[in-house]
Amino acid sequence: MRKRLFLAACLCCACLAALAAAATPPGEASWERVAEILGKKGDLSADGVYKVTFPRTDLKVTMGGEPVPVGMGLASWAAFVKMPDGRTMVMGDTVMLGSEVNHVIDALRAGGIEVVALHNHMIGEKPPILFMHYQGMGEAESLARTVRKAIDQLGK
Repeated sequence: MRKRLFLAACLCCACLAALAAAATPPGEASWERVAEILGKKGDLSADGVYKVTFPRTDLKVTMGGEPVPVGMGLASWAAFVKMPDGRTMVMGDTVMLGSEVNHVIDALRAGGIEVVALHNHMIGEKPPILFMHYQGMGEAESLARTVRKAIDQLGK
């Protein structure tokens, strides 16, 4: 009887440890390869979302003749999160000129990432800029390579 009770207790502890490990968000180390591919380190939030921001310092945007600071909406970003099924989800927003739209769409679609919105966030800015939202599911490194190819289309 004691042996069975001991074995049952060990089994319960092992199950609890496995559940705790599965519920723990991945650490910074699990995103190192994504950072390498993107060429930029991101920030890991407490809930396990890894976000990388790409400021568009090459754009000189004005509204009413006044410069728009990069920090006021002139940045692209990609956020990655591990899903319970082992896949990774990516969502992002890319700021671009009209002449960059088709190249970015082509790069995202080629890697299996879906474009979900294309619109403006500002009115009357010069030059006119657009924002493209996207999402995808798959293997983290593959998604990162696709996002990198899309970001590489900016500023050409």
